[in-house]
Formats: sequence, structure tokens, C-alpha cells
Amino acid sequence: MIFKLIPRKVSAEASEAPEIISELRAFWAFLGRVYLVDNAHQFVSALDDGAAVRLEQEMANPEDYVRGKSMFMQGLMRGFDMSTEEGIQTRFSEYNRELGFAPPLSYSSSATSSKLGATTMKQRSEKELNRSRIARASQKSHRRKYDGGVRFLVNPAMTYYCIRPNFGTL
Repeated sequence: MIFKLIPRKVSAEASEAPEIISELRAFWAFLGRVYLVDNAHQFVSALDDGAAVRLEQEMANPEDYVRGKSMFMQGLMRGFDMSTEEGIQTRFSEYNRELGFAPPLSYSSSATSSKLGATTMKQRSEKELNRSRIARASQKSHRRKYDGGVRFLVNPAMTYYCIRPNFGTL
């Protein structure tokens, strides 16, 4: 999972691979020490310097990037500050201009805004409300009763992974 998920989805430079492996080693050592996870020592021993080299090689391969990471990494390579919202917006505006798309309309909140602009803002807020309602309903339907085992959420798509295989499926 480490060598497939992280290189594809985590937006970080390949040079940060040793630090990622170091943090994962510390995490698994913590789980073994505090929560007495039986197989934690296996993960700690597997996450050695060879794992850092392998992860760095995997993270340096742009062919495996998902679309979002690809766009993010292109922004870094072109010198945009991808750590701020403004830098990200600037990068995506440039990308849209390169493709020949017009920049998105900006709506003012003044009383002189057009009726079309106000309607669009209202529709947008209704869309956002519906989206959050759907997300809450999805979260409720994905809740599980836990048996005291250690589990963690890996990505925002509500994909759960269990640390010990004897917990059963989620």
C-alpha cells in the first residue's frame, strides 16, 4: 500500500521519501508500544533505508500520478507557491488559459450585482448545501461499531483500513 498509494496520491517531492518512511516507522512503533498491535514490529523492520530508496524512486515517476497530483507537481516545477490558496489558484488559472478556457466569472456581493449573478450565487449555495447533506448522510451510513481495535482513515473517500487482520472487514 505504501509504494502504491503514497506515490500516486501524496503531493510531495520525491526527496521527502526518507522523512515519510521515518514517520511511518515512528507511527508503527507507537502502535506497537501503546496499543500493543501484534504485527507492528514487522512493519517497523520492513520500513528500512531500502524502503526509503524504493519510495523515492516510485515518487519520482510522474507516469503514476493521479490527475490532481500531476497538476500540483507541475505547479511546483513551474515555480508556483503551491502551499498557499493564492498560488494554487494562480496555477490553475494559468492552466485554464493554456487550454484556452475563459477564467471563471467572479460575482460581487454588492447590491448592484446583476440578477443573473445573484441567482447563480443562490444556486451555488444550494448546491453546496446539498453536497454537504449528501456527505453527512454518507458518513452516517458508513459508520461502523468498532470492537476496540485500532483503525484509521486513510483518505477522504471514506476508505477504511484495519491494522490487525483479525478485526474482520469494515
